[in-house]
Amino acid sequence: MREFYLKKEFRDFLVKVSKDREVALKFGDIFGKRPQVLSFPGDIIDAVRQNVTSFHISEERWEDPMLLSAEMTTRDKDNLRKGWDMILDIDCKVWEYSKLTGYLLVEALRYHDIQNISVKFSGNKGFHIGVCFESFPNELHNKTIKNFFPDGLRIIAGYLSKFIKEQLMLKILEKDSISTAASKAGLTYDQVLTNGEFDPFKIIDIDTVLIASRHMFRAPFSLHEKSGLVSIPIDPSQIMSFDKDSAKPERVKFNVDFLNREKAIPGEASNLLIQALDWHANEEKKKDQKEQDIKVMKNITEEKERKEFALPEEKISEEYFPPCIKKGLLGLEDGKKRFIFVLINFLKHMKWEDAEILETLKEWNKKNQEPLRENYLLAQFNWTKRQPTLILPANCSNNNYYKDLLICIPDGICNHISNPVNYSRIKHSNLNKKHPKRK
Repeated sequence: MREFYLKKEFRDFLVKVSKDREVALKFGDIFGKRPQVLSFPGDIIDAVRQNVTSFHISEERWEDPMLLSAEMTTRDKDNLRKGWDMILDIDCKVWEYSKLTGYLLVEALRYHDIQNISVKFSGNKGFHIGVCFESFPNELHNKTIKNFFPDGLRIIAGYLSKFIKEQLMLKILEKDSISTAASKAGLTYDQVLTNGEFDPFKIIDIDTVLIASRHMFRAPFSLHEKSGLVSIPIDPSQIMSFDKDSAKPERVKFNVDFLNREKAIPGEASNLLIQALDWHANEEKKKDQKEQDIKVMKNITEEKERKEFALPEEKISEEYFPPCIKKGLLGLEDGKKRFIFVLINFLKHMKWEDAEILETLKEWNKKNQEPLRENYLLAQFNWTKRQPTLILPANCSNNNYYKDLLICIPDGICNHISNPVNYSRIKHSNLNKKHPKRK
């Protein structure tokens, strides 16, 4: 490692690519202090003397990286930032899928008229695909592009992921079944599905965490601590044929560039940026429409519930109560305070008068093995009286109530209801239809 980092080719390349960037030195599993810069080859020699294991550089470019601090506001960083480069970080446990993803992303960039594309092996399981800041327009929609970071880049990453998703899915399924793909990634069949369909991005990650202010990525030609391989730049057309053996330190050649600003074609990424923003705007419209639909459905459901749980025209007597309420009224050993909440609100929905409810509470309390203090009963009863609207008792699905209190004894009606109130309404309504009152 030490010998590799002292090579003149490495030192010259790293100083060049680190221009205007914040640099972080890594020592095993620990990053050194930040911010740092590499202005001269001698700075790298000093880092090697400190036993540096890898070099990391910022996606953003700064007027003066040494002015950066954790306390800086977004506005301060916008003022200090002079540009950024787009880096897409591909990570996947399955090496062949990483290659496919990298290949399709490069093809997608070319489809959007971008020629100056940088690619490098990450050093372990994936690739970094980059486009220079100079390839983007200076301004779009009256917004300076240098301040388009990080939200704009996240939009681009999302757009490109969507752009290649179907093709990536087909490419994987040409070779492997869904079960095989899941097994290779160490996942189950169900874990790689979205809405019943195979989702390649359950296996492959195009990391958007990298697209965050002051986040770092492994510098080109830096070694990877776990694999011992070099993060070497490669020709974009060589992704599918790339062999990790060529990333061994003794075999590395410094003959491929990465993020060469001088070769960037000004504005060639304009089409990509515009298409991504249009896609994002449409997605936001769909999201808004979905939220509106959910709101409408919620209103319809609430209206239905209001009708469903509206007070009956007349008092519903105890003979129509569900088994859980009848069982609870016989007295309880545990959970008496929970049952008070259920009972008071249930009886209110049965259109019982306050005096009847209070009398029922007192009679029920006498049946308990250890009766509650009468003051507590009155406090709970009075609190409920003060509420501006009726409160439903707990739903049947709430295990902290009926099942936990050991009073859930379902019968045929219970399978069709969500709340004890429904039980009494249904039973009362059905019996009244069978035996209508004579005029």
